[in-house]
Amino acid sequence: MVLLYYNNLISFGLLAASFASAAPLSVHDSKKQPDNCAPVHLFVARGTSESPGDGSIGSLAQLVLQENPEATQEAIDYPAAPFPFYITDVSIGIKAVTNQFMHYTSLCPNSTLVFIGYSQGAQIMLDALCGSGGPLKGGTGSPTITKSQGKNIAAVVGYGDPGHVAGESWDQGTAKADGIFARPAGACNAWANNIHSYCDAGDPYCAGGSNQTIHLQYTHKYNSAASQWVNGQIVSASA
Repeated sequence: MVLLYYNNLISFGLLAASFASAAPLSVHDSKKQPDNCAPVHLFVARGTSESPGDGSIGSLAQLVLQENPEATQEAIDYPAAPFPFYITDVSIGIKAVTNQFMHYTSLCPNSTLVFIGYSQGAQIMLDALCGSGGPLKGGTGSPTITKSQGKNIAAVVGYGDPGHVAGESWDQGTAKADGIFARPAGACNAWANNIHSYCDAGDPYCAGGSNQTIHLQYTHKYNSAASQWVNGQIVSASA
């Protein structure tokens, strides 16, 4: 198990070229803060080794924006580096999620919010909301955004989250095993109605498997279902 754990960490570096080449360019300027408060605002966190911006999961953000034309978005500004910098960058990423969330909500406290993250991006978002497994997994172990602070977060979508815990009510996909940086069971219970975490069996990072291709397929496989769910959550939050 220990050998598999380290092999999976090392393979984050091998994944970089494939992940980067799979990422489409966003037609939105993710770094530009909105000039006024939108009814819906998306935070988007790219995966390991993807270029700054939305990364491949920007394709999901685009589907949500198509159904919510007045919505705005911003990318989480963090390094997203592979092993051996991964643990440090998760910690940086959690702080970035928290700081960007706090900044936006201080200006726009009534916007409906959506979190979307892929791989390391999913981990930093869900670690911010739920806590992590502790310093060895890139975080403090405690949430940095409380449920009361995040009362306007309508939807959180994670693809291939290394912090995935099998058997939780918000799990989507075919995985039956934990991720390599699994959180404690029930850590995300406060957000159970707001999360869809997609992980398929065989994924090296969210399910301890060995098939890299599985980790790269989530946007193609789940974007349609995920965007429909997010849009439903937005409608419910606005009712």
